[in-house]
Amino acid sequence: MSKVNTEQNSGYFSYVLTLAMVLFLVGISLLFWLQTSQINSRLSGKSPDIIELSRNYPADSLKLLQSWLQARSDVSSGSIQFVGKEKALREMSAELPPELIEAGENPFLDLLLYQSVSPEASAKIKKDINEHFGHSTWWTNISPSDSLPASSGELLGKLSRIGFLSFILFGLICGLIMWYLSGVYVKDRSQVITALVNMGAQRETILSPYRKRSLIFGLASALIAIGCIGLILLVLTTTFKWFSELFELNNFFITLFVLLLAGPVIHSFFVKLHILKFIQT
Repeated sequence: MSKVNTEQNSGYFSYVLTLAMVLFLVGISLLFWLQTSQINSRLSGKSPDIIELSRNYPADSLKLLQSWLQARSDVSSGSIQFVGKEKALREMSAELPPELIEAGENPFLDLLLYQSVSPEASAKIKKDINEHFGHSTWWTNISPSDSLPASSGELLGKLSRIGFLSFILFGLICGLIMWYLSGVYVKDRSQVITALVNMGAQRETILSPYRKRSLIFGLASALIAIGCIGLILLVLTTTFKWFSELFELNNFFITLFVLLLAGPVIHSFFVKLHILKFIQT
């Protein structure tokens, strides 16, 4: 009897590990998709372009430049903003040398900020300003945004699409493997189910113990998969500083929620379908 129980427990353990492996693939592909999508949206065109104005610029020239930018379709609507040097001094005073503040000097210039719709548009706007206004004395510099270069943006977009397709693919594979394993699980207990049916047991009476056990197996598999993903993330964040700066913890919690929900629910549902199919036959 002890040998039978040991073999049965070993079979349960292998079963849970197999489920955990396929859930791990689903979770890691989901996390990769979420992370690349978030990095792409965060870095693509989020930083404004900056025009530094000279200390004695004409007010009418500034208004002309603002109107010219507002009329362009490659400048995001409502993104044009004037930042005075007094405001900059108030916000950055903590980072300035004390002697400079005591002397009453303001090292900042008035700024005009605007948001271009893309990195390509940013370069074109800078070129058009030089052509339209010439090398004027009332503005000193145009600083392009530090948004993601077009080539890097395309790469992240491709990686995001690969992550999404991988998530869908591994999700389908996980569903097929889970369907097969739940069928094997029910088949191994066919004699017990047949005996219950022959004794006239109600359908719910037959389903109840297997539903609970399938939920436990699914939950255990999901927890193992989450633990493996968490361990990998811990190693990466402690080893690589750039990874810790880019990684968003909320993506891990989304993945955790999906696995904890999908693992037990789908597995229990498949076991139920196999039992009902067996009873009907």
